Amino acid sequence: MKKAYSRFIVPFIKIAAFLLLPALITGTISRFINPYQFWPAAFFSLAFPAIWIFTLISALLLIRRKPWFLSLMIGVLVSAPLMLRHFTIPFFHQNKSAGDYMIMTYNVHGFSGIRGGKSSYERQALVHEFVNELDPAVVCMQEYPMKSRKHARYLDHLNKELELANKHISDFNTESKGTSYTFMTATKYPVKQRGTIFTMDPEICGIFTDIQFPEGIVRVYNIHLQSVKLIGEKRLLRPHRNPGAIKYFFTYLKGTTAKLRKAFPMRSYQAWMIRQSIKSCPYPVIICGDFNDTPASYSYNLLSEGMNDAAFNNGCGFNRTYSESIYPLRIDQILVDKRLTSGSYSRKKIYLSDHFPVVAGFRFNSAR
Repeated sequence: MKKAYSRFIVPFIKIAAFLLLPALITGTISRFINPYQFWPAAFFSLAFPAIWIFTLISALLLIRRKPWFLSLMIGVLVSAPLMLRHFTIPFFHQNKSAGDYMIMTYNVHGFSGIRGGKSSYERQALVHEFVNELDPAVVCMQEYPMKSRKHARYLDHLNKELELANKHISDFNTESKGTSYTFMTATKYPVKQRGTIFTMDPEICGIFTDIQFPEGIVRVYNIHLQSVKLIGEKRLLRPHRNPGAIKYFFTYLKGTTAKLRKAFPMRSYQAWMIRQSIKSCPYPVIICGDFNDTPASYSYNLLSEGMNDAAFNNGCGFNRTYSESIYPLRIDQILVDKRLTSGSYSRKKIYLSDHFPVVAGFRFNSAR
Protein backbone atom coordinates (compact mmCIF):
# COMPACT_ATOMS: atom_id res chain seq x y z
CA MET A 1 0.00 0.00 0.00
CA LYS A 2 2.84 2.36 0.87
CA LYS A 3 4.55 1.60 -2.45
CA ALA A 4 1.32 2.26 -4.34
CA TYR A 5 0.89 5.53 -2.43
CA SER A 6 4.44 6.65 -3.24
CA ARG A 7 4.28 5.52 -6.86
CA PHE A 8 0.86 6.73 -7.94
CA ILE A 9 -0.75 9.08 -5.42
CA VAL A 10 2.25 11.20 -4.40
CA PRO A 11 3.07 12.27 -7.99
CA PHE A 12 -0.56 13.27 -8.48
CA ILE A 13 -0.47 15.36 -5.28
CA LYS A 14 2.78 16.98 -6.40
CA ILE A 15 1.21 17.98 -9.72
CA ALA A 16 -1.75 19.44 -7.84
CA ALA A 17 0.60 21.28 -5.47
CA PHE A 18 2.62 22.61 -8.41
CA LEU A 19 -0.58 24.23 -9.72
CA LEU A 20 -2.00 25.25 -6.34
CA LEU A 21 0.97 27.24 -5.07
CA PRO A 22 1.02 29.88 -7.86
CA ALA A 23 -2.78 29.98 -7.70
CA LEU A 24 -2.55 30.66 -3.95
CA ILE A 25 0.02 33.42 -4.49
CA THR A 26 -2.15 35.02 -7.18
CA GLY A 27 -5.25 34.80 -5.00
CA THR A 28 -3.37 36.37 -2.09
CA ILE A 29 -2.15 39.39 -4.07
CA SER A 30 -5.26 39.73 -6.25
CA ARG A 31 -6.80 42.24 -3.84
CA PHE A 32 -4.08 44.67 -4.93
CA ILE A 33 -4.57 44.08 -8.67
CA ASN A 34 -7.14 46.22 -10.46
CA PRO A 35 -9.25 43.96 -12.73
CA TYR A 36 -9.13 46.74 -15.34
CA GLN A 37 -5.41 46.03 -15.62
CA PHE A 38 -5.42 42.24 -15.19
CA TRP A 39 -8.86 40.70 -14.87
CA PRO A 40 -7.79 36.99 -14.55
CA ALA A 41 -6.43 37.67 -11.04
CA ALA A 42 -10.00 38.33 -9.87
CA PHE A 43 -10.94 34.70 -10.56
CA PHE A 44 -8.28 33.57 -8.10
CA SER A 45 -9.65 35.96 -5.48
CA LEU A 46 -13.09 34.39 -5.87
CA ALA A 47 -11.66 30.87 -5.50
CA PHE A 48 -9.21 31.83 -2.73
CA PRO A 49 -10.80 29.89 0.20
CA ALA A 50 -10.92 26.66 -1.81
CA ILE A 51 -7.36 27.17 -3.08
CA TRP A 52 -6.10 27.80 0.46
CA ILE A 53 -7.81 24.70 1.89
CA PHE A 54 -6.57 22.41 -0.91
CA THR A 55 -3.04 23.81 -0.55
CA LEU A 56 -3.10 23.05 3.18
CA ILE A 57 -4.34 19.50 2.53
CA SER A 58 -1.63 18.98 -0.10
CA ALA A 59 1.02 20.20 2.34
CA LEU A 60 -0.13 17.75 5.01
CA LEU A 61 -0.19 14.87 2.53
CA LEU A 62 3.38 15.73 1.51
CA ILE A 63 4.66 16.18 5.06
CA ARG A 64 7.37 13.57 4.50
CA ARG A 65 8.61 15.40 1.40
CA LYS A 66 10.23 18.34 3.16
CA PRO A 67 10.93 20.67 0.20
CA TRP A 68 7.32 20.33 -0.99
CA PHE A 69 5.90 20.55 2.52
CA LEU A 70 7.90 23.64 3.45
CA SER A 71 7.11 25.45 0.18
CA LEU A 72 3.39 24.81 0.53
CA MET A 73 3.28 25.66 4.24
CA ILE A 74 5.07 28.96 3.67
CA GLY A 75 2.37 29.86 1.17
CA VAL A 76 -0.38 28.73 3.56
CA LEU A 77 1.03 30.71 6.49
CA VAL A 78 1.71 33.87 4.48
CA SER A 79 -1.86 33.86 3.16
CA ALA A 80 -3.43 32.86 6.50
CA PRO A 81 -4.39 36.47 7.45
CA LEU A 82 -6.44 36.72 4.27
CA MET A 83 -8.04 33.35 4.99
CA LEU A 84 -9.06 34.71 8.40
CA ARG A 85 -11.01 37.39 6.51
CA HIS A 86 -13.08 34.56 5.05
CA PHE A 87 -13.17 32.18 8.00
CA THR A 88 -13.18 34.18 11.20
CA ILE A 89 -12.17 32.71 14.56
CA PRO A 90 -13.59 34.15 17.82
CA PHE A 91 -10.12 34.00 19.41
CA PHE A 92 -9.03 36.93 17.23
CA HIS A 93 -12.04 39.14 17.91
CA GLN A 94 -11.09 42.73 18.63
CA ASN A 95 -14.27 43.84 20.38
CA LYS A 96 -16.97 41.66 21.94
CA SER A 97 -19.42 44.34 23.05
CA ALA A 98 -22.78 44.60 21.29
CA GLY A 99 -22.57 48.31 20.52
CA ASP A 100 -25.08 51.07 21.19
CA TYR A 101 -26.68 50.95 17.75
CA MET A 102 -27.63 48.12 15.41
CA ILE A 103 -27.37 48.34 11.64
CA MET A 104 -28.65 45.79 9.16
CA THR A 105 -28.11 45.11 5.45
CA TYR A 106 -30.30 42.86 3.32
CA ASN A 107 -30.56 42.21 -0.41
CA VAL A 108 -34.26 41.37 -0.57
CA HIS A 109 -34.10 40.08 -4.18
CA GLY A 110 -37.24 41.94 -5.24
CA PHE A 111 -39.22 39.97 -2.66
CA SER A 112 -39.19 37.09 -5.12
CA GLY A 113 -38.07 34.69 -2.40
CA ILE A 114 -36.44 31.31 -3.00
CA ARG A 115 -39.11 29.14 -1.44
CA GLY A 116 -42.51 29.65 -3.06
CA GLY A 117 -46.00 29.80 -1.61
CA LYS A 118 -46.31 33.51 -0.87
CA SER A 119 -46.83 36.59 -3.00
CA SER A 120 -44.16 39.29 -3.21
CA TYR A 121 -46.33 41.58 -1.07
CA GLU A 122 -46.64 38.90 1.59
CA ARG A 123 -42.88 38.43 1.58
CA GLN A 124 -42.46 42.21 1.83
CA ALA A 125 -44.65 42.14 4.94
CA LEU A 126 -42.62 39.24 6.37
CA VAL A 127 -39.35 41.09 5.79
CA HIS A 128 -40.76 44.22 7.43
CA GLU A 129 -42.01 42.15 10.36
CA PHE A 130 -38.56 40.63 10.76
CA VAL A 131 -36.94 44.09 10.73
CA ASN A 132 -39.48 45.48 13.22
CA GLU A 133 -38.83 42.61 15.64
CA LEU A 134 -35.09 43.12 15.35
CA ASP A 135 -35.53 46.88 15.86
CA PRO A 136 -32.27 48.15 14.28
CA ALA A 137 -31.32 51.81 14.28
CA VAL A 138 -30.72 51.61 10.51
CA VAL A 139 -31.62 49.09 7.82
CA CYS A 140 -30.20 49.12 4.28
CA MET A 141 -31.98 47.09 1.62
CA GLN A 142 -30.92 46.43 -1.95
CA GLU A 143 -33.10 45.28 -4.87
CA TYR A 144 -36.13 46.76 -3.10
CA PRO A 145 -38.97 46.65 -5.66
CA MET A 146 -40.97 49.76 -6.52
CA LYS A 147 -43.68 50.24 -9.13
CA SER A 148 -45.47 53.13 -10.72
CA ARG A 149 -47.98 55.17 -8.72
CA LYS A 150 -50.73 53.13 -10.30
CA HIS A 151 -49.32 50.03 -8.64
CA ALA A 152 -47.78 51.55 -5.51
CA ARG A 153 -48.46 48.78 -3.01
CA TYR A 154 -44.76 48.30 -2.28
CA LEU A 155 -44.53 51.99 -1.36
CA ASP A 156 -47.76 51.80 0.63
CA HIS A 157 -46.50 48.80 2.58
CA LEU A 158 -43.13 50.45 3.06
CA ASN A 159 -44.66 53.53 4.64
CA LYS A 160 -47.32 51.73 6.67
CA GLU A 161 -45.59 48.55 7.82
CA LEU A 162 -41.93 49.39 8.38
CA GLU A 163 -41.63 51.08 11.78
CA LEU A 164 -38.49 53.09 10.96
CA ALA A 165 -39.95 56.50 10.26
CA ASN A 166 -37.18 58.17 8.22
CA LYS A 167 -36.60 56.64 4.79
CA HIS A 168 -34.34 57.25 1.82
CA ILE A 169 -35.32 55.59 -1.47
CA SER A 170 -33.27 55.89 -4.63
CA ASP A 171 -34.93 57.42 -7.68
CA PHE A 172 -37.21 55.26 -9.79
CA ASN A 173 -39.54 55.93 -12.69
CA THR A 174 -42.96 56.54 -11.19
CA GLU A 175 -44.55 56.32 -14.63
CA SER A 176 -43.10 52.94 -15.48
CA LYS A 177 -45.51 50.06 -15.73
CA GLY A 178 -42.79 47.62 -14.71
CA THR A 179 -40.90 47.14 -11.48
CA SER A 180 -37.77 49.10 -10.61
CA TYR A 181 -35.29 47.70 -8.09
CA THR A 182 -34.16 50.46 -5.78
CA PHE A 183 -31.99 51.14 -2.75
CA MET A 184 -33.91 51.74 0.46
CA THR A 185 -32.37 52.98 3.72
CA ALA A 186 -34.59 53.45 6.74
CA THR A 187 -33.71 54.74 10.20
CA LYS A 188 -35.34 55.79 13.44
CA TYR A 189 -33.11 58.89 13.58
CA PRO A 190 -33.37 62.16 11.59
CA VAL A 191 -31.91 62.25 8.08
CA LYS A 192 -29.85 65.37 7.36
CA GLN A 193 -28.86 64.75 3.74
CA ARG A 194 -29.48 62.23 0.95
CA GLY A 195 -27.22 61.51 -2.00
CA THR A 196 -26.62 59.13 -4.89
CA ILE A 197 -23.47 57.49 -6.25
CA PHE A 198 -23.57 57.85 -10.02
CA THR A 199 -21.39 55.98 -12.51
CA MET A 200 -21.02 56.04 -16.28
CA ASP A 201 -23.68 53.33 -16.48
CA PRO A 202 -27.39 54.16 -16.35
CA GLU A 203 -27.80 52.22 -13.11
CA ILE A 204 -26.55 53.73 -9.85
CA CYS A 205 -24.36 51.65 -7.56
CA GLY A 206 -25.47 53.12 -4.24
CA ILE A 207 -26.94 55.88 -2.12
CA PHE A 208 -25.67 57.62 1.00
CA THR A 209 -27.67 58.94 3.93
CA ASP A 210 -26.38 61.34 6.59
CA ILE A 211 -28.07 60.29 9.84
CA GLN A 212 -28.17 62.42 12.97
CA PHE A 213 -27.51 60.18 15.98
CA PRO A 214 -27.54 61.70 19.50
CA GLU A 215 -23.72 61.68 19.54
CA GLY A 216 -23.20 62.98 16.02
CA ILE A 217 -23.75 62.43 12.30
CA VAL A 218 -22.82 59.21 10.52
CA ARG A 219 -22.97 58.76 6.75
CA VAL A 220 -24.37 55.34 5.80
CA TYR A 221 -23.60 54.04 2.31
CA ASN A 222 -26.10 51.54 0.94
CA ILE A 223 -24.42 49.91 -2.06
CA HIS A 224 -24.89 47.12 -4.58
CA LEU A 225 -21.87 46.45 -6.77
CA GLN A 226 -22.27 44.97 -10.23
CA SER A 227 -24.11 41.66 -10.22
CA VAL A 228 -22.85 38.70 -12.23
CA LYS A 229 -26.48 38.01 -13.25
CA LEU A 230 -26.30 34.25 -12.87
CA ILE A 231 -29.50 32.53 -13.93
CA GLY A 232 -29.16 28.95 -15.11
CA GLU A 233 -25.68 28.80 -13.57
CA LYS A 234 -27.24 28.87 -10.09
CA ARG A 235 -27.89 25.15 -10.35
CA LEU A 236 -24.11 24.65 -10.23
CA LEU A 237 -23.97 26.56 -6.94
CA ARG A 238 -26.55 24.27 -5.32
CA PRO A 239 -25.88 20.73 -6.62
CA HIS A 240 -27.42 19.34 -3.43
CA ARG A 241 -30.79 20.60 -4.73
CA ASN A 242 -30.12 19.83 -8.39
CA PRO A 243 -29.06 16.19 -8.85
CA GLY A 244 -26.95 15.80 -11.96
CA ALA A 245 -26.15 19.52 -12.08
CA ILE A 246 -22.51 18.82 -12.85
CA LYS A 247 -23.50 17.89 -16.41
CA TYR A 248 -24.27 21.59 -16.97
CA PHE A 249 -20.76 22.63 -15.96
CA PHE A 250 -19.23 22.97 -19.43
CA THR A 251 -22.50 24.31 -20.82
CA TYR A 252 -22.37 27.33 -18.56
CA LEU A 253 -18.60 27.68 -18.10
CA LYS A 254 -18.02 29.95 -21.10
CA GLY A 255 -21.00 32.20 -20.37
CA THR A 256 -20.20 32.44 -16.66
CA THR A 257 -16.57 33.34 -17.41
CA ALA A 258 -17.73 36.10 -19.78
CA LYS A 259 -20.12 37.49 -17.17
CA LEU A 260 -17.44 37.48 -14.47
CA ARG A 261 -14.89 39.06 -16.80
CA LYS A 262 -17.32 41.93 -17.38
CA ALA A 263 -18.43 42.26 -13.75
CA PHE A 264 -15.02 42.35 -12.04
CA PRO A 265 -13.80 45.60 -13.70
CA MET A 266 -17.21 47.23 -13.29
CA ARG A 267 -17.18 46.51 -9.56
CA SER A 268 -13.69 47.95 -9.21
CA TYR A 269 -14.83 51.15 -10.96
CA GLN A 270 -17.94 51.41 -8.77
CA ALA A 271 -15.84 50.84 -5.64
CA TRP A 272 -13.50 53.62 -6.77
CA MET A 273 -16.46 56.01 -7.23
CA ILE A 274 -17.72 55.20 -3.74
CA ARG A 275 -14.24 55.68 -2.31
CA GLN A 276 -14.03 59.14 -3.93
CA SER A 277 -17.32 60.07 -2.26
CA ILE A 278 -16.04 58.85 1.09
CA LYS A 279 -12.89 60.96 0.78
CA SER A 280 -14.99 64.12 0.62
CA CYS A 281 -17.24 63.13 3.54
CA PRO A 282 -16.70 65.06 6.79
CA TYR A 283 -18.40 62.38 8.92
CA PRO A 284 -17.58 58.83 9.98
CA VAL A 285 -19.03 56.37 7.49
CA ILE A 286 -20.54 52.90 7.49
CA ILE A 287 -20.69 50.92 4.25
CA CYS A 288 -23.45 48.34 3.96
CA GLY A 289 -24.59 46.26 1.08
CA ASP A 290 -24.15 43.55 -1.49
CA PHE A 291 -20.57 43.77 -2.73
CA ASN A 292 -20.94 40.71 -5.00
CA ASP A 293 -17.29 40.23 -4.09
CA THR A 294 -15.37 38.42 -1.36
CA PRO A 295 -12.76 39.77 1.10
CA ALA A 296 -10.00 38.69 -1.30
CA SER A 297 -11.23 41.04 -4.03
CA TYR A 298 -9.86 44.36 -5.24
CA SER A 299 -13.16 46.17 -4.68
CA TYR A 300 -13.43 44.94 -1.09
CA ASN A 301 -9.83 45.95 -0.40
CA LEU A 302 -10.48 49.42 -1.84
CA LEU A 303 -13.63 50.00 0.22
CA SER A 304 -12.25 48.52 3.46
CA GLU A 305 -9.41 51.05 3.65
CA GLY A 306 -9.72 52.83 7.00
CA MET A 307 -12.64 50.59 7.97
CA ASN A 308 -13.28 47.69 10.33
CA ASP A 309 -15.03 44.64 8.90
CA ALA A 310 -17.82 43.74 11.33
CA ALA A 311 -17.63 40.06 10.34
CA PHE A 312 -13.86 39.91 10.87
CA ASN A 313 -14.16 41.64 14.24
CA ASN A 314 -16.99 39.58 15.66
CA GLY A 315 -18.08 36.89 13.20
CA CYS A 316 -17.52 33.15 13.48
CA GLY A 317 -16.78 30.76 10.63
CA PHE A 318 -17.42 31.48 6.96
CA ASN A 319 -20.59 33.55 7.57
CA ARG A 320 -21.95 32.65 4.12
CA THR A 321 -24.41 35.34 3.03
CA TYR A 322 -25.44 34.10 -0.42
CA SER A 323 -27.96 31.42 0.44
CA GLU A 324 -28.12 29.91 -3.06
CA SER A 325 -24.56 28.56 -2.95
CA ILE A 326 -22.98 25.80 -0.92
CA TYR A 327 -19.64 27.49 -1.63
CA PRO A 328 -19.05 29.87 1.31
CA LEU A 329 -19.62 33.24 -0.37
CA ARG A 330 -19.64 36.16 2.06
CA ILE A 331 -20.55 38.93 -0.35
CA ASP A 332 -22.81 41.06 1.88
CA GLN A 333 -20.64 43.30 4.04
CA ILE A 334 -20.84 45.86 6.83
CA LEU A 335 -17.72 48.02 7.11
CA VAL A 336 -17.48 50.44 10.04
CA ASP A 337 -15.29 53.55 10.08
CA LYS A 338 -12.38 53.29 12.50
CA ARG A 339 -13.57 56.55 14.02
CA LEU A 340 -16.43 54.41 15.35
CA THR A 341 -16.24 51.17 17.30
CA SER A 342 -17.51 48.04 15.59
CA GLY A 343 -19.57 45.78 17.84
CA SER A 344 -21.48 42.53 17.51
CA TYR A 345 -22.07 40.70 14.22
CA SER A 346 -24.57 38.07 13.14
CA ARG A 347 -25.99 36.56 10.00
CA LYS A 348 -29.70 35.75 10.15
CA LYS A 349 -30.76 32.53 8.43
CA ILE A 350 -34.13 33.43 6.98
CA TYR A 351 -35.11 32.29 3.49
CA LEU A 352 -37.06 35.23 2.09
CA SER A 353 -34.36 36.10 -0.45
CA ASP A 354 -31.34 34.55 -2.14
CA HIS A 355 -29.26 36.45 0.44
CA PHE A 356 -29.17 36.28 4.21
CA PRO A 357 -29.54 39.53 6.18
CA VAL A 358 -26.49 40.68 8.12
CA VAL A 359 -26.61 42.66 11.38
CA ALA A 360 -23.82 44.49 13.20
CA GLY A 361 -23.50 46.77 16.20
CA PHE A 362 -21.50 49.97 16.54
CA ARG A 363 -21.00 52.84 18.91
CA PHE A 364 -19.36 56.23 18.95
CA ASN A 365 -15.88 56.37 20.42
CA SER A 366 -15.72 58.03 23.82
CA ALA A 367 -13.02 60.41 22.53
CA ARG A 368 -15.46 62.00 20.10
